[in-house]
Amino acid sequence: SSIENTLKSENIILYDKWNNKIIDLVKKSISLVSPSFKYLNDTMNINDYIKIKILPYKDTSLSRVIDGYAMQKNVCSKKMRTNIENPSILIINGGLDCGSASVNNFDKFFIQEPVYVEQMRKKIELIDVDIIIVNKNIVQNLQDQLIKKKNISMILNVKQSSLKKIARCNKTKVLDDIDNINPNVHIGHCKQFKI
Repeated sequence: SSIENTLKSENIILYDKWNNKIIDLVKKSISLVSPSFKYLNDTMNINDYIKIKILPYKDTSLSRVIDGYAMQKNVCSKKMRTNIENPSILIINGGLDCGSASVNNFDKFFIQEPVYVEQMRKKIELIDVDIIIVNKNIVQNLQDQLIKKKNISMILNVKQSSLKKIARCNKTKVLDDIDNINPNVHIGHCKQFKI
């Protein structure tokens, strides 16, 4: 096959127990990736869409292709769900907080925070979302309310490059800020979210 020829041309020698496994994984990866230059302005290099992660272990049966995106992050509270089937996902480039307060407007900041949190909670409740992923932070009071009232899981401080990849996997867009949330906003979906 062309895969075997490519391995030989690159002087890659596989041990017998890995040979069939590697070829199966490569074939599956290729079948899952479908870049679109026409509609998504994608590059046609398949290496831009596949990441190989090596975890040294003797059992080859545990090797697999994950159709999605994996990163080293956790939800921001132990109270949040870490395994959700068919979740809806909101991705925001920025944060859900009042910003950092200077010494001069410290009192003003704390007076406005409850109002801000209430506005944000109402906006998020307009949409049916299971997971919120943000580039920055979510104010603690808002986190507490979203866990208590809607059981929403949240992931904070995610790189912009990861936000874009997550959005692509879930066929959605990264919102610039919370002001873009409305009942008609397009929310992403995936088969499974798992920590």
